[in-house]
Amino acid sequence: MKKFLLATFLMLSFASVGLCTTQDGVIDTSSTGTIDISVTIPKMILINGLGSFNLSNILATEFRDAPTSSDAGRTESQDICVTSNMHQGEFYSVKAYDNGGGTGVFQLRNTETGNEADALVYTVGFKDYTLANYVQLTYDTAKTQTFTSDGDGFQDTCVTPNAHVQIQFSKQVLHNAYHGTYTGTLTLVVAPE
Repeated sequence: MKKFLLATFLMLSFASVGLCTTQDGVIDTSSTGTIDISVTIPKMILINGLGSFNLSNILATEFRDAPTSSDAGRTESQDICVTSNMHQGEFYSVKAYDNGGGTGVFQLRNTETGNEADALVYTVGFKDYTLANYVQLTYDTAKTQTFTSDGDGFQDTCVTPNAHVQIQFSKQVLHNAYHGTYTGTLTLVVAPE
């Protein structure tokens, strides 16, 4: 009976040691086993510091004359933050879309008429601080950007902006627009590549 109990105890001991470690120890006065540890931290990114664009101060006199090819229209931009846990030279994508109901175009809806024919079409640009020019975004299409410095943690509030977003209305669009208030929501999506 004692031999049976000893054999059962040893089998259970080996079985429990085999379930608990990556490399098991042996029965002795001391026993050493090793455990492999693996931690995976995904690429993460944060966009913040976004504010509203309010172009309520457009004057009729600005756009009453027929536009020429050199007329720039109206441009508004703002500083934002794009932070990550990625290294300099790694890539991320940015894309934009809005709720204006346009098929493949950015547009605001006239809240007084709701008529799509009254929509105010605009363009969207994006750039980080190192670029001289804005990259024009195509509706709901990702454009690749490059991080120009190592990620140094996420900014809960955008204290040190490192990117810009811009919207632009052509003078032609503003010249032909009906009166009213045009509203919409522009959504920017950034994602690691």
